[in-house]
Amino acid sequence: MNEPVPKNNEFVPTQKLRHFCQVLLSQEVMGNKDKAMKLSGVNKALFYYNLHKKVGFDEWFKRQCAEALLSYLPQICYSTVKTAMNGDHSAQKTLLEMAGLFRPKDGAPGTTVNVNLTPDKTIVFRDIGLDNDEQSSSGSTHAIESGKGNQLE
Repeated sequence: MNEPVPKNNEFVPTQKLRHFCQVLLSQEVMGNKDKAMKLSGVNKALFYYNLHKKVGFDEWFKRQCAEALLSYLPQICYSTVKTAMNGDHSAQKTLLEMAGLFRPKDGAPGTTVNVNLTPDKTIVFRDIGLDNDEQSSSGSTHAIESGKGNQLE
């Protein structure tokens, strides 16, 4: 099988490697390389070989991970809000650390993060980019207040 020709020194995966990585990042597999190997029929050694030997694979794979993360964004947001409403803020901290938006001042793991979350306040989301007249008439509010805290519609 012919491998694609790299453009501008960019890493181009083989079809087998691309398939393995797509399965690896799928919601059913969630990063388990043994499951990905069984479902894709591609040996995980191919993944490790490229990871350690091929220049540019790590950057290509990071882009694949970022695309997968974006595709799961609604589920991630729902889960993190749900855990935060129960008082657990570790998921938010982890997501912010992964995005490079949060780093503890001392760099030590387990640093406490103070988060002000009051479930009895209304949070209103409005569409960005609408003129003030359009915004008021479009009814683009997406949150309601209830006795159980905020519920997104």
